[in-house]
Amino acid sequence: MISFLQLPGPWTQTSQAPDCCASCTAPDLYRQPDFRRSFGLAIITIASLLTCVLFYYGCNWFLVWSPMLAVVLLDRVFAVFSPTVILCYQCGHVHRGPAKVDTEKYPVFDLEVYDRLHYAERTGTTPQ
Repeated sequence: MISFLQLPGPWTQTSQAPDCCASCTAPDLYRQPDFRRSFGLAIITIASLLTCVLFYYGCNWFLVWSPMLAVVLLDRVFAVFSPTVILCYQCGHVHRGPAKVDTEKYPVFDLEVYDRLHYAERTGTTPQ
């Protein structure tokens, strides 16, 4: 994968799916594609603006929506070809290297788990 598309931050190369974070030893991990979110949002923003411009100039409906169709196809290509990484909820450490089959045991990102771990001190509760 091209390095400017990969997730930023500290990372560890592993051959197996870890049981806990290599940096902070927290057991709460999740999986996601190794793709920078800011780059994806930039592509969607450009396609949205291009769609608005084409609509303003009165192009036919297929031409107006073609940038969005191209973004959907590009997203599917990245989803198939980008490797899956495992991230830590606590410190954001990236674990690269495990096969996609090994990462299936981890859930995708859950905002409730993230909030429970990061905002426990504000609510006076202890993370579970």
